[in-house]
Amino acid sequence: MTEQVDPLSPFEARRRIDTLRALHPLRGVLSLDRPQTQAIAEQVARLPGRFLPRWADATSWPEIRCTGVEHLHAAGAEGRGVIVVPAHFGGYHWTIIALLRERLPVSLLVDGRNREFFDADVFARMKPLFPDRDWGVFEGIASEQPNSLWQLRKAVKAGRATLMFIDGNSGIDGRLEAKGSVAATLLERPVWVRPGIAALAQATGAAIVTVSTRWHDDVAHFEFAPALRWQASDDRIAQREAIMRELFAWLEAEIRARPEQWEEWWLLPRWWIDAPEPSPTRPRPDLGTALPGLVGRRLGIARESSWCVDTGERRVVVDLELERAQTEDPELVELFEAAERRELVLTWARERDDISRAKRLLERGRDLDLVRW
Repeated sequence: MTEQVDPLSPFEARRRIDTLRALHPLRGVLSLDRPQTQAIAEQVARLPGRFLPRWADATSWPEIRCTGVEHLHAAGAEGRGVIVVPAHFGGYHWTIIALLRERLPVSLLVDGRNREFFDADVFARMKPLFPDRDWGVFEGIASEQPNSLWQLRKAVKAGRATLMFIDGNSGIDGRLEAKGSVAATLLERPVWVRPGIAALAQATGAAIVTVSTRWHDDVAHFEFAPALRWQASDDRIAQREAIMRELFAWLEAEIRARPEQWEEWWLLPRWWIDAPEPSPTRPRPDLGTALPGLVGRRLGIARESSWCVDTGERRVVVDLELERAQTEDPELVELFEAAERRELVLTWARERDDISRAKRLLERGRDLDLVRW
């Protein structure tokens, strides 16, 4: 029996398309075929709906397991503070709780539009879990505030675990420009990166500890790595760039290991310095006057940037490069899905009730750049 999967909500459908837009030009880098790419986009689209309800109800929280906490405490024992750097993978929502369980006060750099939510939300969850702790063990620092860097330095010097997401330092809209940014490489593509984590480490001497967050068997796993070290340099700009590039190399390794658990695929095209090259347009052979001339030919996809997606209401073929829907006609969508499966043209046509209509659908599919053969 085939497992029934709930249809995507409009938000999830939009997130799936955005994820496909990032994954499509990287399929060769990640060694993904089309079904694998579709499956990852589907899983990523469902992540918020999967984890946010769990976070909202503390009685349904997963088990939290931490490894490498000795690295975290060793870095703190150096006396210069700790910058904890996670990314938006798996059960990252519970990173704050994992740190609080280690008896560390936490300061989280967060977008200003989310700060009030985070403050109220974390305090509400923390109260029953840590009845012996005062509310001062957690604070949110809004990234847009003019004195946010001063607040972060103050938190570090006070011995708080300062939490800065490596894939969140571009703001909630994720748009980066060259000004004030570092050029790094992620998945073999140049990207812009804000150097806030490195700048804070330079200003305070704090250790940087990355933490891998993942979800497996209903358990939120946290693995703290040894503190990041870097060579002392009189060139602070070059040193800052080197730190950020090392952090993004770590992020790339995390993405390659668990692409289906990274929630921020939708941001990636906004980081790219150069837009991906468009797929080459192939010449389209004429359908001819009779179907028998297509004996042995297989249906194929005319443009590699075309993908079939679920909008939450219907199936649609969209072109990710042109950012437009190519068709929502159910029969043409069915034709496109047959092209994804590389079905024989005549086999597909003979399964139609009307052979003349099948020919017209093939012609329409060709003219819309949906299929080739």
